[in-house]
This record gives sequence, structure tokens and C-alpha cells, in this order.
Amino acid sequence: MEQVQAAAESIAQIHALFGNSRIGSVYDSLDFDMRKTLCFAAGLKQRNIDMKLSQFDHIEKVKLHHAINSLEPVIGKLAGHPINEFK
Repeated sequence: MEQVQAAAESIAQIHALFGNSRIGSVYDSLDFDMRKTLCFAAGLKQRNIDMKLSQFDHIEKVKLHHAINSLEPVIGKLAGHPINEFK
């Protein structure tokens, strides 16, 4: 798992050298279901799911940013607990 993470970070750094932001590289490398979840939370359209972050217009980026920042504290409180605590 650490090798995959290290490779993903290296790829993100290479993308950053060619103009893609670190956040853009991370977002673009998310799997379909995660991008779908984030786009849904942001109230974006179906077409956004297959788009690279750099293709989003400013308003779409603001909506996505807001959704991610809104979800982060909640996810942090819920993540890492065993399934038997979900009652």
C-alpha cells in the first residue's frame, strides 16, 4: 500500500511540474465512485464526474471545495470505527 501511495505522490509531483496542481492531480486520480460522491455532495452535474478538476469552471470548483470542506469534519468523526458501532 505504501508503494502505491508513494507512486501516486510521485505522479502528482510530475503533474505539478507540467501545470496541473497537486489538488488537481489528487482529484483526477480518484476512482469514479469517489468523484461521483463528491460531485453529488457539491450539487454538480453528471458530466462533472468524468471531468478533470482543471476543466471545472470557477463556480464548480467553489462548490466542490465547499462540499469537501463541509464533509471533512463529519468524515473524521465517523471514520475508523468498527462496523459493530454503526447501530
